[in-house]
Formats: sequence, C-alpha cells, structure tokens
Amino acid sequence: MACKVNFLAPARGTRLVARGRVLRSGRTISVCSKDVVAVNDGHEMPVATMLATTSGRAVDLGAGTAGGLGPIARCLRMPDVTTA
Repeated sequence: MACKVNFLAPARGTRLVARGRVLRSGRTISVCSKDVVAVNDGHEMPVATMLATTSGRAVDLGAGTAGGLGPIARCLRMPDVTTA
C-alpha cells in the first residue's frame, strides 16, 4: 500500500470537509483519492489532498466499519469535522 498526503495550507475555517472517491476498484489494484477543504463563510479553501494505492481485493467503501474495509478505505476514512 502507498499513501501520499500533501498539506497545501493551514486548516483555518469554521469547518473541515473531506471528500473521498474511488478512482479504480479492481481485482488486483485499487486507487483512491481524498481532498480536504476548510470552509469559512461559504468559501472553500483546499488544505490537503491524498492519493492511496493498494494491491489485493477490491475496496467497498459502503460496507460496515473501518475494521471491515480494506486498508485503503481505512486510510481514506475521515468524517466531516467541525472545529471549535
């Protein structure tokens, strides 16, 4: 498994939103990406991006908990976060 994270800017805002997507979920390789934005007054500022690749079984992001998912799904699992 390879997981590359790039931090683009400080996470300043009233809310952090993470959006993940499966780019390819195949029999031998799965590739996923995730983008994190800071939201402030309705404006989104990119703060981080990630690309993860794994070999093995296909990833099903909709099944069960993180423990029941493949390693790439665990790397991507990050709910919306509200800052205090």
